[in-house]
Amino acid sequence: MHAAMMIRSLALFFCLCFTGALSYSQGGRWVDSTLASLSIEERVGQLFVVEFVGLSTHENDQAYRYVCEMITRYHVGSLILGGGTILDIASITNKLQALARVPLEQFSCCGC
Repeated sequence: MHAAMMIRSLALFFCLCFTGALSYSQGGRWVDSTLASLSIEERVGQLFVVEFVGLSTHENDQAYRYVCEMITRYHVGSLILGGGTILDIASITNKLQALARVPLEQFSCCGC
């Protein structure tokens, strides 16, 4: 499953590059400076994907604490979010993005 997600991510990246949506002048300098500022641990963390199925962003929720730790301690680069409505996913996305030093790539499945 993780291999399929990686392939999809790479395909999206290449599509954006070849269509000009991600030109070097627009984002390349930001990418270069961000990568240069990351430690080895942070760079490795960016390669990992974590799944979070749940609606709760309450601090006592075990699944929420787990995904927060994966973002803040291990610097994961991608999330798969499942469950809830589009509004639930948007709310959770905003809270989790606020924890990340580098913007998270996310895949969502509403109503799963």
